[in-house]
Amino acid sequence: MIFYHKSRKAIANFTLVSGLISILAGVNSTISVEAQTPKQVQTIAREITVRIDATTPGSGVIIAKRGSTYYVATARHVVANPDQYTILTFDGGKYPVNATSIKKFADVDLAVVTFVSDRNYRVATISSYLEQTYERRSYDDGKVFSGQAQNQQQAIFVSGFPNPVVESDPPNRYVFNPGRIFGTSGSTISDPSNRSEGYRLTYSNLTHIGMSGGAVLDANGRLIGIHGRADGQSRSGDQVVSRTLDEAKKTYRINFGNSLGIPIKTFLTLLPNTGLQIDLKIENSPPDSIATSQLESWVPSIDADQRVNPIYWINRGNQYWRLGKLSESQEAFKQAISLRNDLSQAWYAKGFVAGFNRNFDEALKNCDAAIQRDPKYYEAWRCKSGALYRLGKLSEAIEVLDRAIEINKQASTRTQALGRWRENPTDYTERGEILFALGRASESIASFDKAIEIDSEMVSPWANRAFVQIMTQDFNGAEASINKALAIDANYAPAWANKGLLLNKRRLYLESLAAFDTAIKLNDRDPEIWLNRGVTLYELKRSSDAIQSIRKALEIDPNYAPAQEALKQLT
Repeated sequence: MIFYHKSRKAIANFTLVSGLISILAGVNSTISVEAQTPKQVQTIAREITVRIDATTPGSGVIIAKRGSTYYVATARHVVANPDQYTILTFDGGKYPVNATSIKKFADVDLAVVTFVSDRNYRVATISSYLEQTYERRSYDDGKVFSGQAQNQQQAIFVSGFPNPVVESDPPNRYVFNPGRIFGTSGSTISDPSNRSEGYRLTYSNLTHIGMSGGAVLDANGRLIGIHGRADGQSRSGDQVVSRTLDEAKKTYRINFGNSLGIPIKTFLTLLPNTGLQIDLKIENSPPDSIATSQLESWVPSIDADQRVNPIYWINRGNQYWRLGKLSESQEAFKQAISLRNDLSQAWYAKGFVAGFNRNFDEALKNCDAAIQRDPKYYEAWRCKSGALYRLGKLSEAIEVLDRAIEINKQASTRTQALGRWRENPTDYTERGEILFALGRASESIASFDKAIEIDSEMVSPWANRAFVQIMTQDFNGAEASINKALAIDANYAPAWANKGLLLNKRRLYLESLAAFDTAIKLNDRDPEIWLNRGVTLYELKRSSDAIQSIRKALEIDPNYAPAQEALKQLT
């Protein structure tokens, strides 16, 4: 979020607009400028994606070749059990996998398998470039001022081989589905334990059982992640037995949420630990964009069962939601509720989508209804807290969020025995934001510290911690926090924006301007950065450049009140 300190002074004394970075819960956005076409990406995807045939099949992606040996990246759970694995390539080739050659990564859900062929198969180009998603919110006297999403515009594609669902389905059906990135830090994953297995990417692409291990590709057809799971719940009777679904096996499933993948950067970092020495083609540059109009023609059909079962209506609503059909999604959830009014998941789904559509009053009402039906529904408590937060009811939001945290801790008695339970760092990141907005800065920093303790490689708590340190005049501490954030991700625009703020506070205006310019190179659609750049230009006695920079902020968001006020004072 942005902390907006409203200026009532002359322009020479007004305060820069800046603030904390909120974890994205999902907002509507569009995909911009036309470049590559989905057809071009599909051609690449089809040739590099393989089916890994076994008792429980999965997918994989060809990442390297040495001589006649090909190396395939996949999800570890696809090849977890002793079995006879066979690679099926796009041209009908079938190649046995040598079980002794399977390399399973120690701490994350990744693996590499090999096959031997004298045919010439395409090898994936890897992109280590991944732009972080985030949301900024402004505050004025403790009230939520606004919310804006950043970098949620990247079109991506998932490629894999779903298992047959009905008898008429072909055994080797190939699926290539478009979507967009929702999150890059794992913050939107409902089950926090998945971060311990490397899952960080969340995306809207429709995925199916059997697609685990498949390719997640950017608009240039470059590999940016390995697909592996989907948010949702597995149930036995009325008991939830899992909050996340492996997409390599069939269970009684309630699908609601995003698809999940492991960033290829994680794969690259941990690959040396396997002992493998392979040549990879790696790039590190932003992807092109794809026009929304091109993606619309690639929207997959809705896979829905017409039986009178509320679970199927929830799953259908989830599919509609992922495709951006929000009204159809809500109608499906209403149908589920009409069939079974006590089904808490249907009420939660209805509330989540309302929040996604920024109807926070409706989100609050429906998530509260979910809690009434299941008082220990962790995700529903988080949903309620998020709605209260965005409605500016900060004291209530913190109470509800603390309740969610306590419920999640209670869940550890069931899941810790499996070695998977983790606290959710996102809860403490958002808690820190709310506490800061309530004027409780020391508690805010302590909450960010807790998030960092849980996951020290999540960049947003470091960036937020830096901002609060700047606001409390702990400039040395802020500098250390910013340096850590940039060490985690040197392309994280909010960290550069906070660096600009810190340097401005230290009256190092040329260095501050350079930091803001770097932030703009990384994200030129954030009005706050343009505004703060304008403030710094004003401090450098460059009034005309300052006005131009502030006007740029208003081009991006004509209703951005801090820029409106600054421009009024300058002109």
